[in-house]
Amino acid sequence: MTDTKLDILLVDDERIIHESIGRYLRKCGHRVTSVANGAEALKAAAAASFDVAAVDIRMPGMDGLAVVRELRSLQPDLACVVITGHADVDITIDAMRSGVLDFLKKPIELTELDAVLLRLETLAALRRENRHLRAVTRRTSEAALPFLGNSDAAKRVRELIAMAAAARCDTVLITGETGAGKEVVARQLHAASSRGSGPFIPVNSPAIPASILESELFGHRKGAFTGAAEAREGCFELAAGGTLFLDEISELPPSAQAAILRIVETRRMRRVGGGPEISLDLCLIAASNRDLKAMVEKREFRQDLYYRLNAFSIAVPPLRERREDIPLLANHFLGLFVAGRTLPARRFSEVAMSALC
Repeated sequence: MTDTKLDILLVDDERIIHESIGRYLRKCGHRVTSVANGAEALKAAAAASFDVAAVDIRMPGMDGLAVVRELRSLQPDLACVVITGHADVDITIDAMRSGVLDFLKKPIELTELDAVLLRLETLAALRRENRHLRAVTRRTSEAALPFLGNSDAAKRVRELIAMAAAARCDTVLITGETGAGKEVVARQLHAASSRGSGPFIPVNSPAIPASILESELFGHRKGAFTGAAEAREGCFELAAGGTLFLDEISELPPSAQAAILRIVETRRMRRVGGGPEISLDLCLIAASNRDLKAMVEKREFRQDLYYRLNAFSIAVPPLRERREDIPLLANHFLGLFVAGRTLPARRFSEVAMSALC
């Protein structure tokens, strides 16, 4: 076997399976969560992430294939194996359509189990390596977009980024005019944080039509509304283990503000259409180019949400307030422009730089 150890969800209503197979899996070094039915499986999957779900095909209540479909709607990358006591072509076809990767026939032979585990360990290792490579690519990309400047104002922004990262802040508010660099600050904070290897999901709030806003943010269950043919993860779920950047949060309608407030308070959510609660481990960075405090006073923005978001704030100054940074920024972007086009070195003339400043 490989050295990859798996987080396994074992779903079966027979105690002997939990005692024998569960014991063997733990002996092999895997982490096993054992549950007896579909409802318990969905509850476990909403609270923790798994590499593999081994699900009995025939159980009281929700059958195994329904459990697999629900589990994969909660965790799309979950590798699923079905445990069956009967060889049935129709069940096999349905299982493959539901996303099942492998089968175990009762009574389970350890040699067969070892072969399935080896395939799953190899798959898990590949997925983890892919996640690592994506993380390295993200960090490299983010490192190319620092918040540059030698002014006191720029240094203060970088100090605040470092403080928020060191304090492991789960909620940060970034304020500043349009174009000041709020997303640059958010990406730098993400890269410096303990969640830097996770995803960075930026959301431009005003760009999302109101009719699909909550579905985009929170996801939806299959059949939740007309056109919801499949379950879908929202931006909050996609940002799990990383950072969700909500730009221009001031433009969100009251219903979305209320839902986000609950998430900030509980770190849990439900998709549109209901279903089990989903635990969220992420940093929420909100940004606004408007004065949220003034909006609160005019009752245009929720006061309780404002104070929750404002637990740690970073104000990004406009460039006109740090003009001494203009030569550094101008040369930085000129260098990127030249490097991206394999052109010879270029520089600004004194007249051009003076005009910029």
